[in-house]
Parts: sequence; C-alpha cells; structure tokens
Amino acid sequence: MFADIAFPTAVRRLFTYQVPQEFFSTSLVGKRVWVPYRNSYAIGIVTNVHEHTPVFDVKSIKKVLDEYPVLNAELLTLTHWIHKFYYCSWGEVIQAALPSGLNFVSNTYVRIAGNQSIELTESEEFVLSELSNDEAMLHQDVLKRWRRTSYQKVYKKLLKGAE
Repeated sequence: MFADIAFPTAVRRLFTYQVPQEFFSTSLVGKRVWVPYRNSYAIGIVTNVHEHTPVFDVKSIKKVLDEYPVLNAELLTLTHWIHKFYYCSWGEVIQAALPSGLNFVSNTYVRIAGNQSIELTESEEFVLSELSNDEAMLHQDVLKRWRRTSYQKVYKKLLKGAE
C-alpha cells in the first residue's frame, strides 16, 4: 500500500510514500504522519491511500502521529477545492485549516544520552557540561547560543559523532 502525502510547501504536488504493514489495519486518510523528507524528517498529512505501485523508489512512513484523523473527508474535499481555485499547494491550505496545535511544525530537542568513556577535548567537555544543565534544549536555541563561536563547530562535531 502507498499513501499520497501533502506538505505545507510551495510545491503543488503530493508525495508518495510506502505504508508499512504495521499501519495497514488503521485508516490513514486525514492523519498526520512523520516521514523522511529531503535531508531530514517532516510532518505531512495523508490525503489518499492506494495500491498503485509508483515507477520510482519510495520511502516509508516512519510514524503515524494521530489516533484519529485531524481532517475528515469533507474538510479534505474543501481544502482540495481551495488549493485548485487559489492555485496554492494543498499542504498550505491544510496547514491554514488546522488548529494551531495540530500544525505541521516539529521541533528537534537535544539532550545528553548517557555516559560514554571517550577522550574529550576541553571544548567538548564544556559543551557537554552546558547541555547537561538542562533536561532537553531546542536544537535551534543551542545553535543560536553558540553562533559565530568555536563552540558551534564543537557542538556540530559532537552531533555527528552521536549519529
């Protein structure tokens, strides 16, 4: 099975993803999903589920974020009409129709994930000690905090090592 997913971008087309077997038993249309998108992950909304195998490689849905659809069939039909009439992307219209708490925005948090016994430089120890002071910090906030300093490079190096 495959799902067509809309994203709140200026691109006026849907993206096709494979539906993992674990999600076959639930109806996905109108639900938000977490999927790989470009070089990261993004939240999209499922607009259609079908069995037409695409002629290109597809990525899989990683997670279904909603237990129940956030948009019913009538709202999907209305947002599709608005998307066609006003010549904008369907995802942008859906984003405007959703309540602010259910939008397509996701945040990345950073926290220290355990102790490893590795050799660290003084700068790396400082960055890790600063990050360990808080439970979890927004990745954006950490980047702003050390913008244009040597610690920003150290932080990015530590992130790459964690992957």
